[in-house]
Amino acid sequence: MRIPILIAGALTLASCAGTHPITPVAAADQSVFARSETVRVTLTNFKFGPDPLTLVAGKPYRIELVNQADGSHDFAAPEFFAASRLASASLSEVADGKIELAGGDTKSVSLVPAAGEYKLVCTHTGHSALGMTAKIVVR
Repeated sequence: MRIPILIAGALTLASCAGTHPITPVAAADQSVFARSETVRVTLTNFKFGPDPLTLVAGKPYRIELVNQADGSHDFAAPEFFAASRLASASLSEVADGKIELAGGDTKSVSLVPAAGEYKLVCTHTGHSALGMTAKIVVR
């Protein structure tokens, strides 16, 4: 049958939509993170919430990522992380533009975002094809 082959091909292509290496940059003034607003982002099977994630450019945030699923997911937004300035303590959380979360895991990252619209995906095999994509809007 051709349909299962087409679906398998689409899932394979979606899983190739990976991230590229980035080197997160620390904010020059780390004291700004004392005034961070906490924003919660949930990861479920197969959705990010809220969508879009709307932030204000230049404002410090603590983004709390909560994986409500039993299985693992990631929060992959390499362009967003490359354009943001991170708290020193958050630099190690971001690997190649993404943050990995095991099932039931919660992690946070503190950053100051730059204006723009950024793509957010889960890069685990087939997850983006199943709809696990979103947008980050920074005004």
